[in-house]
Amino acid sequence: MDTGETVDLLRSPLRGMSDTQLLPMLFGTGGKVYYMAVTTDSYINQVGIFASTTSRVSVVEVDVENYRERIIFERDASEKSMVLGLEIPTNNKWQFLTFCSGFGMDEDYLYFISGDIRKVNRTTGKVSTYEK
Repeated sequence: MDTGETVDLLRSPLRGMSDTQLLPMLFGTGGKVYYMAVTTDSYINQVGIFASTTSRVSVVEVDVENYRERIIFERDASEKSMVLGLEIPTNNKWQFLTFCSGFGMDEDYLYFISGDIRKVNRTTGKVSTYEK
């Protein structure tokens, strides 16, 4: 239940990482704050040449009492794959996560706004789109 009470956070609960971009959106409920982040990982092959990059999108829960963080959702949202030095576009069903402008959740679903509204079942990972 929302009491309308505001609490000053004495330090930023959002971790700062050089390979992670925090997306400019927050969601809060019941003493928890949630944020989205995109982490980019680069991989080098055996001869020391850049091989590929992946983009992981995470929804992170922060407990405002003790600042403990927990990843509650994470998917690879990469747009391209590298094979034998050639970039190949992927048909990744999670690419929409990198274009989100907002998100929310309930006990069963995560909701992402990215031009349309998509809901993701938190247990099965099944994605469905709300029709206009």
